[in-house]
Amino acid sequence: MAIVTVTATGLGSATAPNNFTISIVNSSNVVTEYATNVSRASLISGYNVTVQPGDVYVRVASTGVCTYSTQIDVSSGALQDYRPDPIEATTSGGSPESFIAGGGRDGVAGSYELVIGSTDVYPFMNASDFTLTHVATVGGLSTGPFPSDTLGTRIVGAGGNILELFGETRTSYTPDSSTNTSTYRLTYTPTGLSRDFNFYWFVE
Repeated sequence: MAIVTVTATGLGSATAPNNFTISIVNSSNVVTEYATNVSRASLISGYNVTVQPGDVYVRVASTGVCTYSTQIDVSSGALQDYRPDPIEATTSGGSPESFIAGGGRDGVAGSYELVIGSTDVYPFMNASDFTLTHVATVGGLSTGPFPSDTLGTRIVGAGGNILELFGETRTSYTPDSSTNTSTYRLTYTPTGLSRDFNFYWFVE
């Protein structure tokens, strides 16, 4: 929850609209009426509107004879307390991910991209708003199963609201049949708030 202040200019003349309805438009384009009969004096001095994560616009429209309407983007203010939703870590059939000591997969050598988790985000967000970093690994390589410079994010899904997290595998691993735990952190960069999640893996 956040407070944004809507301040109007150019409404000082006697012929300017003097009766406004304020509405909020969320990321699903649902419009909710917030206040009615707001005077121009209130808008000139600054009218406070409470917005929630997922709210994108505050719409101000006159309801009198003189018409006036504007829409203000408040998404950054609404998201000041936003952190990514809990992250679902990808595993192989519910088991730790298995890597081949010699690298590659299906008998083909070399590195390959692997999705390691996903989370719900708002449809108007961009993958570039997020960073994925390795925090720590217990067991196995201390730097984790993916080189840090290969970690990334992308938006997927028909609604554009799934953030997929991925990394590029190494070309070789040291054999280790015990289960290793790597902790990764997804950070929403505009606020600096983050979520940590564990990724479990071993080397055949």
